[in-house]
Amino acid sequence: HYQLTSVNSSNCIQVEIPNLELRYGYVMKVEYTSDQKRGWFMNVYSRTSKKSVLETYLRNNGQKDTDYIILPPQSKHDLGYSIYFNNKSEGVEKVTNTLHRVEMYQIPYMEMRDLHVINSTEARSYSQTLPASVDHQSPYKYTITPNELKGSQTVVLHQGFDPGWKAYSLSCNANRLACSVQKMFPMFFGTELKDHVLVNNWANGWNLESTQLESKNNQQIVIIFWPQYLQFAGFGILIVIMIVMGMMWKLRGQPRATH
Repeated sequence: HYQLTSVNSSNCIQVEIPNLELRYGYVMKVEYTSDQKRGWFMNVYSRTSKKSVLETYLRNNGQKDTDYIILPPQSKHDLGYSIYFNNKSEGVEKVTNTLHRVEMYQIPYMEMRDLHVINSTEARSYSQTLPASVDHQSPYKYTITPNELKGSQTVVLHQGFDPGWKAYSLSCNANRLACSVQKMFPMFFGTELKDHVLVNNWANGWNLESTQLESKNNQQIVIIFWPQYLQFAGFGILIVIMIVMGMMWKLRGQPRATH
């Protein structure tokens, strides 16, 4: 295994799989032990097209875990993945993560995509919702524009199950800037989808009824990784404290007026 420890730095493990034909889909098995403060930041990079296929944080529960991550087919001419495991630390925090094993298995992706898992003991059956579009500009946030919902369905996030993933439905008819702010902070402007379930024994899913989504235009589902937001909030509070302390120190250093 490989273990990295970082303090106010970023250290990386690079795993090369050069002869993999990317016209096929794969499931990647990752075994690792995470730090409770921050887990691995993983980047799957196509060696031929020179672009990132997947960027995501792995779990950070301080335990040994195994995640299964599905990689869809790429261009038929693409060959080989470079997989980067980044151990990030900011400030004085000490972050230690361990990578035990990475395995790749070819799967019939196109056939599996249309399969639905139905539990016969359930009174209701669910099928995966097929989004009209997915915006994934940050590894900790997804914005989904769904197709019309009919009956009971499940929105699925193909990341290792973690209660830190939260889903919210919101509708924005304001200007572009206001909508961007609402999607950045959906916990304040949206309605949380609380039925968070384990899908296929590893992924995240949210069961929902068509009645749960408001019948408005521009309806979207925003999925965020809540621990990342808490970390940003901590950094913001630290910056405010430093600014206040600097202003106090500057005021104390000014000479007092004499009469």
